Amino acid sequence: MYKKRSGDKTDGCATFFKESRFTLVKSKLVSFNKPEVKLMDRDNVAVVVLLKPRNTGSSSRHTNNMVCVSNTHLLFNKKRGDIKLAQLSCLFSEIEEIAKILLPGKGGSSYHPIICCGDFNSTPFSPIYSFVVQGFLDYMGMRYDNFSGQSHFRNSYPPKFVLTSNLIPWELGITTYCVKRIEPAETNGNSCQSNAERRSSLQASGSRTLPVSSFRDGSFHGAVQIETSEGNPSNCRIAENHVGNSECLKPSGSCTFSSTGYNSEQSKEFHSAQSSSSLSRIDATCTQSLNSMEHEEGIQTGKHSVTDMTEKDAYNACTIQRHKFNFFSVYRHYFKGRIPEVTTFHDQSSTTVDYIFVSPGQKQYCRRCRNNHGPLQLTGNLNLLSETDVWCLDGQGLPNKYLSSDHLSLVASFLLHV
Repeated sequence: MYKKRSGDKTDGCATFFKESRFTLVKSKLVSFNKPEVKLMDRDNVAVVVLLKPRNTGSSSRHTNNMVCVSNTHLLFNKKRGDIKLAQLSCLFSEIEEIAKILLPGKGGSSYHPIICCGDFNSTPFSPIYSFVVQGFLDYMGMRYDNFSGQSHFRNSYPPKFVLTSNLIPWELGITTYCVKRIEPAETNGNSCQSNAERRSSLQASGSRTLPVSSFRDGSFHGAVQIETSEGNPSNCRIAENHVGNSECLKPSGSCTFSSTGYNSEQSKEFHSAQSSSSLSRIDATCTQSLNSMEHEEGIQTGKHSVTDMTEKDAYNACTIQRHKFNFFSVYRHYFKGRIPEVTTFHDQSSTTVDYIFVSPGQKQYCRRCRNNHGPLQLTGNLNLLSETDVWCLDGQGLPNKYLSSDHLSLVASFLLHV
């Protein structure tokens, strides 16, 4: 599956798969160039596919035996983090539509396992990166040129430059949960949310109840800490690494998990932590946004109810973007001794901007390891290089006579339970 960049560009994004091993169930070629929508005027693209393994047989215990694979190349401009966030939110809305599993009779949904690859043009632990692995980004009081971590960071800006409202255009047609918005004309009696569900959905983004006809319910993922190589917890909170139990990957009776290029200690270093403080800040932030909007529009307490606000008003007031995929990164981004991994080399300097993010899927009981885990398990990955390693190749950085690209290859192997 190939999607050429829009305009006069000749490159694009592609996903290759063996037809002897997989069947293409769904696909979407995504263009981020939407002239009628503010911020969406660049030529970047993405590809999303849903694949089903062939010949799984009637003995398969799991019905959740598909995998969603996406890849993209977000905008390069270091200072336009607002465009990158809009492009990424658009991509997640397409993934949500392709990877969704409806649960009959339960009124809910879950997702097939997801592998999301690409050049995100954002550095590790930057706001854009944190949005992917945490499941939410609160950008109230921030400035969008700090989103990707590529430009000079400033701790504070004059008030007129900081963000105080939703920067993703309403016209893009997605909610703050990166879900395609359902317009009232598109809904019917069977698909509409109940009033209680609508209130619950919006209360997740603020302490007030607003009448929202099309926001879908969602939940936050718990934040965790990741141990650094020195043993000190880093400041970055990332989504829990649910890649399953290593006993599924070894012969019966064996107790050791090993895979070339994969650090088995990675999954041991993810520890659960409470996210109540983050959620409290989210609630307070959206409440502050609503209060600010009420003041600007001259809404006086006792004269007008906040429930008179439209769905668009509520959307424009919220400065928090979310998704529900529970991603983790295949790579750790640092070697021992806090030496950074690099994936690209530009202008005599190197950094990481390329990633493989994984969402293992809904937990299921595994008869082999007798534990609950997602259908997709990470089994190994190819090691990256440090900047010193790159210079040692021939003293020219990238590209060179050994590596013909200015980016390194990211490679990972997975086990999909079918």
